[in-house]
Amino acid sequence: MEPHMQTLNISNMTMEDFSRCQEFPAAFSDCVVLLASGQEDAGKRATLAFSLACTAQALDRSTYVFMIGDGVHWAYEGHGDGVQVAGFPALNELIETFVELGGGDFRLLCLRQCL
Repeated sequence: MEPHMQTLNISNMTMEDFSRCQEFPAAFSDCVVLLASGQEDAGKRATLAFSLACTAQALDRSTYVFMIGDGVHWAYEGHGDGVQVAGFPALNELIETFVELGGGDFRLLCLRQCL
């Protein structure tokens, strides 16, 4: 039996589109968030990624944040400080919440080559 997987592409979503996402379809069992953006958008995509990850964790979904390329910037302690996107908690708060909800052990993944 092949695993069931659905993809939610948030790269072209506006902040308004994202804020209207209230729940995940029941078909989602795992949530994998790919974060490939660094500072170039002042943390907007990182905020969206961690907001999605926190929501999935809160819904008891196995959630993984995979950072690659410029997205690895957010893996370093303190790099989310001072990043605030209107309508969302501060990025450092989202990262802390994700870790507190159980996503910090082996669910926060970075490519070693990118570190």
